[in-house]
Amino acid sequence: MRPSELSEVLTNVLRNGVKTPVVILGGTGIGKSSIVAQAAQANEMQMIDVRLGQLAPTDLRGLPVADLTHDTFRYLPASFLPKGGNGVLFMDEWNMAPPAVQQLMQQLTLDRKMGDYELPDGWVVWAAGNRLKDGATVYKMPGPLANRFIHLEVDPDSEDTINYGFEKNWHESVIAFLKTNPGCLHVTTLPENTQKNIGNAFPSPRSWETVSKLMNAKLPNLVEGTIGSATAAMFNGFRKVYQSMPDPDAILSGKLKEFAIDTSNLGTVWAVTFALATRVLSGKGGPPAHSKRMQCLVHFLHDNMNDVASEGLGLVWAMLQGKMDMATRSLNAKICETDKIFESYLKV
Repeated sequence: MRPSELSEVLTNVLRNGVKTPVVILGGTGIGKSSIVAQAAQANEMQMIDVRLGQLAPTDLRGLPVADLTHDTFRYLPASFLPKGGNGVLFMDEWNMAPPAVQQLMQQLTLDRKMGDYELPDGWVVWAAGNRLKDGATVYKMPGPLANRFIHLEVDPDSEDTINYGFEKNWHESVIAFLKTNPGCLHVTTLPENTQKNIGNAFPSPRSWETVSKLMNAKLPNLVEGTIGSATAAMFNGFRKVYQSMPDPDAILSGKLKEFAIDTSNLGTVWAVTFALATRVLSGKGGPPAHSKRMQCLVHFLHDNMNDVASEGLGLVWAMLQGKMDMATRSLNAKICETDKIFESYLKV
């Protein structure tokens, strides 16, 4: 399923009080732990994120402490285990943990107990891990334990990532590139003759977010070490087109009305329209200011990209429509004001 679908499912699981353990399987860097955190927050619940693959059995069972009164000993539980309230005990990297650790978690998952520790009633146990096909080194989950879980598989989705990028104000060139090249969103393996060995870097939604931060920090030389040489070469080629574009702010303010654009180059068309649309979406000001930017955008596309104006305007409109799903009511009102403008120019 898509990350957005997983988010909705997990939110509803908590909302309806389902305590059956859930395991989420998917590639690295696609936001599994972030989605779990969002679901917990949406239900006003706590979340404890434990990296199971980094723990030893004693970290879970606890340390033995002498009980001289009864001539025995008991286990002192780890401080990260919940003691009250309600929330999600999230065991990330589940299938990277050695069998001895998984066996202890099996007791906690099935019996809600582990040694002397008992999980509070308001808590659920969820887990996450990677798959063999994702290139991860994992251990197989024991059959009896697997049978007790609800299994959910999630795969990266370019539209979900782009929407997330809009929310987090990613660099425009990253969003435009992913829209143009959705196959570059998440690539775990590339032919050896097209990729240098640079720490086995590869693109994922998480690494693209890092690329956005690097671009905002004006550190493009670090992109190759973040997403790998093959994908970086494609991205840098796209950036050359992007950097040759007119200034979006000058266009949206009406100061720049004419600019020679190679409309035969699809990359150029996408780069220009994405740069303008992202500036409109992130622009400040009330409805009048928004309408002014939209008018300048539409006029510029019509006057300078006449042969692809309809396609360009259609792209912008689709982007704005997608943004409406997550936007505030005020932004929806601003977008609706431009409806007539788009209708008239889409007929060009």
